[in-house]
Amino acid sequence: MSRARSDDVEVVWAGKYDAQGNRREATPRPVDLVDLHGPSGCSPANELVWGDNLDVLAAWQARFAGAVDLVYIDPPFCTNASFDVIHREADGASLRAPAYSDRHVGGLGGFLAMLAPRLRALHRLL
Repeated sequence: MSRARSDDVEVVWAGKYDAQGNRREATPRPVDLVDLHGPSGCSPANELVWGDNLDVLAAWQARFAGAVDLVYIDPPFCTNASFDVIHREADGASLRAPAYSDRHVGGLGGFLAMLAPRLRALHRLL
């Protein structure tokens, strides 16, 4: 596959393309199984894993492709806002601390570039 057109949004990293400009095949990073609930190997719903969800989905392809009936996702919403958590002390005082930021490099295009491969991977499991 060749590079994207100049008007497309694209996430680029070192090593994504070879010297001729062809996209290299991505290799999944290791995924760590943290905990297992219920009978082993029956479904990914019983696994608690640590890793990028894109890598987890790639690791599950061999075992669960076409075998998943339902997927629920709760992605960020690209609100371009930062959110705080408020902790109330016993004396009535409040402490505000950053919780997370829903900002994406590249704005909406960057958000969609992050989300699209994850949706494709989810679709392959269904």
